[in-house]
Amino acid sequence: LEDLCQHAGSLDLQSEGQELVVSFLWSFGTLHWVPSGAGLLVKLLRRAEALIEEFGAHRTVRLLTALAKLSSEVPPSGEGKASTALVSLAAALAGNVAILADRMSAQEVGIASWALATLQPRGWKKVLRALFERSQSVMEDFNWWSIAHIEYASWRLAAAGKGAEGSLLEALSERCVLEAERVRQESDAFQDGPAQAVAELAPWASTEGLAPGARVLVFGPGRCVRRALRSWGAEVVPWKRFAVGRYAGAATQAWPPEGPFDACALRYPDSADAFELALHAAAASLPPGAPLWVYGDIREGALSATRVLRGLFELKHAIKERGDARIFIAHRGQAEARAPLGVWARTSAIDLGSGAQEWTSFPGLFAAGLLDVMTGFLLERLAGAAEAGDALWSTRKRPHCLDFACGTGVLAAGLLRHLPRARLCLLDADAVALEAARQNLPSAEAVVLSDGLAGLADAIGGDGADGAAVAPLFDLIVTNPPVHRGHPDDLRVLLRLLVEAPAWLAPGGELWLVAQEHIPVGRLFALAARELPPPAARLVVTQALPTADGRFVAWRASLEANAEASAAGALPAKRPQKARSTAAASSAEAPVPNAANQANGPRKRPRQGGASADAGVDGAEPAAATGKRRRGAAGT
Repeated sequence: LEDLCQHAGSLDLQSEGQELVVSFLWSFGTLHWVPSGAGLLVKLLRRAEALIEEFGAHRTVRLLTALAKLSSEVPPSGEGKASTALVSLAAALAGNVAILADRMSAQEVGIASWALATLQPRGWKKVLRALFERSQSVMEDFNWWSIAHIEYASWRLAAAGKGAEGSLLEALSERCVLEAERVRQESDAFQDGPAQAVAELAPWASTEGLAPGARVLVFGPGRCVRRALRSWGAEVVPWKRFAVGRYAGAATQAWPPEGPFDACALRYPDSADAFELALHAAAASLPPGAPLWVYGDIREGALSATRVLRGLFELKHAIKERGDARIFIAHRGQAEARAPLGVWARTSAIDLGSGAQEWTSFPGLFAAGLLDVMTGFLLERLAGAAEAGDALWSTRKRPHCLDFACGTGVLAAGLLRHLPRARLCLLDADAVALEAARQNLPSAEAVVLSDGLAGLADAIGGDGADGAAVAPLFDLIVTNPPVHRGHPDDLRVLLRLLVEAPAWLAPGGELWLVAQEHIPVGRLFALAARELPPPAARLVVTQALPTADGRFVAWRASLEANAEASAAGALPAKRPQKARSTAAASSAEAPVPNAANQANGPRKRPRQGGASADAGVDGAEPAAATGKRRRGAAGT
């Protein structure tokens, strides 16, 4: 890249048109990288400004987006030609947006609002007002990215003076309801498609040497597959890596139940690493020649299954196609499977601020089970609050903390650096991730395998005098939450957390989370509040802390009992006092509402009586109170 850019910098760009200039800057923004030396970048920025009157809405927005992403890579204003050129171009593009706002699409309005709020060029507030007016006309075309971008711009504007009108935020909330439902339906259809395809094909019925009564291992979700196999006469043994529903169930475990099995049906997971682990686990319990049916979607990489199958299994049939679903029929080969789970452990070193420490992970985990940039940013913001002492959890001797969707425990381990005596509870839906978390944090008081917070009462609660489950309350809940379910987007885990978390927070307790800028977290807080009408305690956002380039936002929320805030969830334009957290020093804050932080003493929760959605099929029993995990929505 450096060589290419050095060559390009030697060329005369003054005769180049829009496409080359925009493509270069867009590429730099996408990479979050600029070439060493300012020569080429300055040439491109100046050439773009010279062409400014030729840019339509699409290229104007692309350039604004690129500049916003580059803003953290270029020295601050006044420290060089590149910075001066970037500031000048950003102001010129803002003028373009003001002229073109009435012609912009919904997605262009959203991304332009985010970019302007991140860059804050001359005149940005007035231009944002024009985009907010345009939003009302294109609201029905907003996707959830656009909703999040408009909201982001609103609270950045609020931090600088006055935010969007409550009517716009309320309209965004209503649109978010529809978008969340659309995303849910698309996620369900994506998950169900391959399973329905293999159930209809029923390859077991035509497999030579396999007869009713065969013992078949079924990996992953797919109720219709299990039903079809049982209908054919198989003895079905389910195995799930991820907990689904209120109870994890006996089928949810990191390694499959004891074999041997006569055959296996395996849902392709969301990564090649996770597939390889599952494939070896299944192969370890299958005799030579045993059939394997792999089914998945090409959009999640299912076609790569052929590469991983080699050696362990032999493909003897053509790949079956049903829309985007693919079905592979193979037979167990002679190669030895890697087993048990322990041989898959990966040991690395991570530095959470106190020097390198040994860290265990397994294949198929988010960020390879190590420290990712979003978790690192959240830890920085938490450290600022802890040092400032402006949170109740930071002043307690032994605060009770929950790491929700903990993965391998990176976030919880980072907390211990500032809260060395914290009582930790780790919760995830992934049984494999929790195996690593147990090794990384042996001091944790509880490790819970659960799809959401539902499993906490049975895992760590005791029995009250009236037989109700009484569980400890948390001073702090932290999370880098999943916003995907495998490959597709899915906001259900996050929304459910915002609804259920107030019941698990102690008086004065807080929830801290981090998300990408295109996740409509503020609107999800608003929707959660609708499900918790007064007098129920609910969460109120007190700070929203973005990164310098606007890519991620750390959200801080506290309990507010009998909250008077509108269910629309508009952030108040004024705050009662200046927040003392040093974490906010370099980031714009969302306005902080008056938080009552009143919770009425210990609360009792009735035992969860519902079984998993799969209980009727698999006979899942409530999971034991030790090793539990997060939901199968991949995001963390």
